[in-house]
Amino acid sequence: IARAPDNEQEDFDWRLSIAQVKSPGGAFSVFPGIDRTLCVVSSNELYLTVEGSSGNIIHLNQNSLPYSFAGESSITCQIQSETLTDFNVMTRRTKFRHDVERIKMELKQEKKIN
Repeated sequence: IARAPDNEQEDFDWRLSIAQVKSPGGAFSVFPGIDRTLCVVSSNELYLTVEGSSGNIIHLNQNSLPYSFAGESSITCQIQSETLTDFNVMTRRTKFRHDVERIKMELKQEKKIN
């Protein structure tokens, strides 16, 4: 969606993106020095396994709270459907920080963004 600086390199300071995850899933890209937040926006379910988290599986869907994690984390995902759409916010932790909140808005409703 947007990034700064606006180039094709992985040297961004912040990035907003929408991604399509295809079945069966796989490993997430690793981004050292980056804080990440992920939200599922389609009606499908996403299962995350984070290396070193005692084998706990994180279950996300379109009603889940946003899930934040360090870009250095080794994460794999699985989906049960053909595809899944997610929204990602990434910031370089030495320059920015971010907070992501899921909100429900009505048509023509305004929301102030800080």
